[in-house]
Amino acid sequence: MEYVNYFSAGDNDPDMGIKAKSLLTLYKAGFKIPPGFIVSGSLLRDILSSEAFSKILDAIKSGEDQAEKCVGEDALAVAKWMHGAFYSSEARARR
Repeated sequence: MEYVNYFSAGDNDPDMGIKAKSLLTLYKAGFKIPPGFIVSGSLLRDILSSEAFSKILDAIKSGEDQAEKCVGEDALAVAKWMHGAFYSSEARARR
């Protein structure tokens, strides 16, 4: 599954939100809108379901100062997830 599609790729993402659908409709109708891209809803769900994000969210809900808490193993987990999702060879191949 691709996380990012350009408007020119069309509407092959069933997970597309209403804003993206509206912009894509305008694009297809020939309106002059800036070139753009669509971020899949599955990306948001993947981020929200990740263990690292869950820890961050729990800390925010508890009122802890997260900026000082995401260090060491937690920071490494976030960095590894980000690399795998966006920068690894597999992630680049999905683009």
